[in-house]
Amino acid sequence: AKPSAKKLLKTITTYSTRHSLDRASEIRQFLSPVEKQCHLKNEKAALQQLLPAYLGYTISLVTGNPLPLLVGAASLMGKDPMQEENANVHGF
Repeated sequence: AKPSAKKLLKTITTYSTRHSLDRASEIRQFLSPVEKQCHLKNEKAALQQLLPAYLGYTISLVTGNPLPLLVGAASLMGKDPMQEENANVHGF
C-alpha cells in the first residue's frame, strides 16, 4: 500500500519536531522536487501553446504572407494547456 500525502507530511512534521528541526524547511525540502516537476510541465505546456504562434509569425515575416500569422494566432485561441497542468496543483 502506498502512503498518502497526508501521512508523509505528518511523518515529516513529527520527525522534525522530535529532532528540533524547522518544520517549514523540512516540508519545503520534501516538496521541492514536486514543485520543480510542476514548473517544468508548465514551461513545456507554454512552449507547446506558443510555438505555432511564433512559427506563424516567422513564416509571415519571411514570406510577406499574413496567413501563417493568422493561423498561428488562432492556435492561441484554443484551450490553455497550462491551466490543465495547474488544475491538480494547489498551494505552491
